[in-house]
This record gives sequence, structure tokens and C-alpha cells, in this order.
Amino acid sequence: MSNPATEDWCVIDTETDGFRSPIHIVEVAAQRMRGFSPIGKPFHALLNHGVRIPQPARDVHGYSQRYLAKKGGDPTKVHTALCDYIGRSPVVAHNLAFDWNRCLGPEWERLGISPAGMFGFCNAKLARRVASNLDSVSLEALRSAFELKCSRAHSALGDVESVVDFLCRIAYPKLKRAGIRSFQDVTEFSSLTPVARCHSTIDQSVVQLEPIRPPRATEAWFFLDEQNACHGPLRLTDLRSVMKLGSTLVWTDRLNGWTRASDLAEFRDMIGQAKKTPTIGAIGEAAGSRSDKAINEELLQVCRAIVSDGKVTDAELVFLTRWLEDNPYPGRWPAAEISHAIESITADGLVTMKEKQWLKELLDSLISGCS
Repeated sequence: MSNPATEDWCVIDTETDGFRSPIHIVEVAAQRMRGFSPIGKPFHALLNHGVRIPQPARDVHGYSQRYLAKKGGDPTKVHTALCDYIGRSPVVAHNLAFDWNRCLGPEWERLGISPAGMFGFCNAKLARRVASNLDSVSLEALRSAFELKCSRAHSALGDVESVVDFLCRIAYPKLKRAGIRSFQDVTEFSSLTPVARCHSTIDQSVVQLEPIRPPRATEAWFFLDEQNACHGPLRLTDLRSVMKLGSTLVWTDRLNGWTRASDLAEFRDMIGQAKKTPTIGAIGEAAGSRSDKAINEELLQVCRAIVSDGKVTDAELVFLTRWLEDNPYPGRWPAAEISHAIESITADGLVTMKEKQWLKELLDSLISGCS
């Protein structure tokens, strides 16, 4: 068993000239970590690729082509030094799939530099599971909620400082109390679904009943309430006692996805007491408060726009990921299903055409279900 206090990894962040390929990194920062403490000085550099910096990108990070021509380093030299700094360590970023898949990997290949490090975990995914009281897990939202360190927002170095502060001061103490100690433990937890299970593990406050950690032989069940918020884990007997007539979608490990309780033998004796089971589309329409409905409708509009040309592009995947990061969806359908799909697609650091086609088909089915 590895000693968490001696595990080396690296937090990284990039600022770029936009989202359209080829993406050029204009600023990069990194911080070595040992256990959940920073070690040594951070890495920081500006890069001059000699390319035009579009105004939308300048509005975010403030770097103009003229400024980078004066202050930026040669990209090959900067990336060589960065790879030496990272070494073979796992890499963590707030939006790791973007930084790793769309920025670092393609730029290293374009410059002929051997890749460094390996895909670690995404801080945004971890924050969604740790910060159960927050609707948004954007870095701005985390900074505001936890007063995270940041020398300058929307700079690579400032963002690295905020991620390191969040991980060391906010996330890891909660994870450690829950028995999640090693880097591998944290990595696995950052992709655990459903998210409500993670909330239960961390703060034990998702439902009024005291959540349990069932023995391996006992199934843990989850259910959607009238607002489509996900609750659990619960024993089957506890679930039956609290599940109201309208709460018809349930899930446990052996099920492929959310399933109507009326379709399962465990709940068949309750069918006579229940009203007509609502359709998934009706559940989506009844998703809680007015603001919840507005959020769901906006998400569906985003999905319709994405699939309108019959495909999902890399840029659209990034946009959808960031929309989910910036908007509240605590276990609610359909955002939870879309989020879980994206997390599954990006978990290994690679996004294939087959996976994007699968996401497109999922979006099509969700749009159809709400029509």
C-alpha cells in the first residue's frame, strides 16, 4: 500500500488563444505536490507563438499578441522545461480534459516534444462531489465560497494557486475524514456516481435518515424525489418507507441506469397504491422550482444547438462541460445523466469519435424525451 504523504503529482493550468483547433497555449503554470501539500516553487511561463490573440481570449486573460511578443518565451523551450518539471507525475487541473486533451497533448505533438506525466483527476469533478452545498463548481464560484488564494484570477498561476488551496484546505480534510486518503483513492472518488452517493460519504447530510455504508453483501439504493434530487445510499427497507408515490425512479449498482420502481420485483407490491407512473419526460418537466425548470430548458436548448448539425465536436464538448460546471444540477435529470456521460467519456484522457457519437445519441434521446 502506498503512503499518501510520499505520493508526487502536479497541479497545472493553461491560458490559450481560444477553443478552436489548433489551440495555442499563451500561459502555463504548475505546482508540484507531495501528498496534499505543495513542494518547491511553482512553474510559470508566458509563451509567444507569434499568432494573433482573438479579442474574446484577450478579454479573459488580458494577454495581447504584442505583450506576448515582448514577454513570452519560445514555446519549445517552455514546454521542455515544463515537461522536466512535471516528470512522470500524474497531472491534475480544474478542467483536466480540456487542458490535457485539447491543449497540452496537441501542442506537445505539434512541437515534437515527448509527453510528460499522466492523466490524473479533474478538480471540477471532485468539487462537484465534495462541495455539496454549491450549485456551481466553477473556479470563480469556489473562490467566492471558500476565499481561495489567487494572485490574479483568469491567469494560469492564479488558477493553480486556487486549485491547490481548494484541494489542500477544503477538499482533502473532508476526504481524509471519510477514509479517502491516497491519490488513487481521490482519483476514483472524483468519478464515482451517482453524485449523491459522494455527498453522503462526505457530509452524511443528503437525506434526513442517517445514511449508511452498507456491507458488501447489502445493496445500496438511491431514489429521485419530487424535485428530481437524488438521495441515498439507503437499505431497501428504508427506501420503501420514505419513497413517496411520485418518487418512481430508483437505482442500485446492479441496474444499468435509473429504473421505474414499478418495473422491479422489490416494489411490485406497492404498485396498487401508486398513481400512474409519470414518464421520464414528465419528470423532467416537473423538475422542482421555477428556476430549476428554467435551467433544464436552457440545457435542452444547448443540447438542441449542439446536435443540430448531426454531430458533437470537441469545442461543443468543452462548452457543454463548462455549462454543467457553471450551473446547478444537484442530481437532477437530465443534467445528471449528461454530466455522468461526459465524465465517463473524458475519464481516460481520450475522447474518440465513437464516444462523441454515443453522446450525440444520448442528447437526441433526452431531447426526444422532453418533447
